[in-house]
Amino acid sequence: MYERVRRVGLIGIAAALCCSGVVMAQEPQAELQSEVQEALAAETETTETPRPADEILAEYDAIVLPEYDAQRRRDAAYQADFMAQRTAADRRRIELIGELVRDHPDHPRVAELLPVRWVALLGETRNDEVIAEAHGVAQSTDDTELRLNALYVHAIAIARTSDYDPARVAEAARLLYEANPLDPRNATLLSMSTINETESSKALEVYRRLVAEYPDTREGQRAADKVFQYERIGTPVELVFGEATTGEPVDLRGLRGRVIVLVFWASWSTSCRTEMPRFQALHEAYAEKGVSFIGVSLDQPRDDDPARDGLTLLRNWIADNGITWPQYYQGNGWDSPFSREWRVRSIPAVFVIDREGRLVTPDARGRLENLIPGMLEIEPRTEGNEPGDS
Repeated sequence: MYERVRRVGLIGIAAALCCSGVVMAQEPQAELQSEVQEALAAETETTETPRPADEILAEYDAIVLPEYDAQRRRDAAYQADFMAQRTAADRRRIELIGELVRDHPDHPRVAELLPVRWVALLGETRNDEVIAEAHGVAQSTDDTELRLNALYVHAIAIARTSDYDPARVAEAARLLYEANPLDPRNATLLSMSTINETESSKALEVYRRLVAEYPDTREGQRAADKVFQYERIGTPVELVFGEATTGEPVDLRGLRGRVIVLVFWASWSTSCRTEMPRFQALHEAYAEKGVSFIGVSLDQPRDDDPARDGLTLLRNWIADNGITWPQYYQGNGWDSPFSREWRVRSIPAVFVIDREGRLVTPDARGRLENLIPGMLEIEPRTEGNEPGDS
């Protein structure tokens, strides 16, 4: 907790460092300052003499962040040591920037260093602290760049604390948009508002907006693919292939009457490998109730070297990890025809197809636990009961 405010012009920064649990609001500045002053008055006075700003900054500038050696990414001991060093460095930087803001809020480097502090706090999932600090800064600072940075990290923290609630993320994103609609970070925040959006029409509206307003951003380009996919909701999805391990033919038309879950993935993808056991559990829970899982592999092409051969790697991974549902090995990685036809450019991607063979959603990742029971008109799975139990 911090007890001093040296300059009224930056009272919002000091308020954020003193208080927590504040959300972005539109209260008048006088009311905000009154609340700050009350909070500061309640703090215990200290006789400790503040360090000079130059001394704080000298210690800050002397901190050297460890360099990451990507070649050792599979070395567990190295990973643990690297993270310990990085965490210690980040925590000390957080403390030093906080000390600078507390004791020297008018220092010219405050605007430069506060965003560094916020990023480090986000890295430690100290989201409430970011919300509080960013709130105070955005309400009070005259520095345009600092205010935009505050609004951006505030929205990120709101997204995390709300589990990416679409309405709350959209409201936080609106504040940055109104401050500067040309800021490309608006695209990131708008994209976040679609993560848990369950209404296809609302998601499509956001994706179209991203394409129209931020076409040159990564999110805008991804949104163009999403618009393509969403505009095909209700259309048939056709696929015929030989199963990767048995060679048996699989035709989606032969699965009419069942709900189909298409999982685009690759055995080399860490995110995919993490989620595959969950997909397997859902397959086991709902296969007898009318749901078929189909894997669409984006593993690399065939190769004479078994260590590089995409089909061998796919077969080995599903065998080692107990994946029992059919797999379509496309054979050409990202350039494979079926995934390219559907403009799948990130994985895992999860499509759901209804009993008539029509696309229901191209964005089912993270939603299957509720989406599948809804399509089957049964109760969702909960701990201690089987799907369909009443």
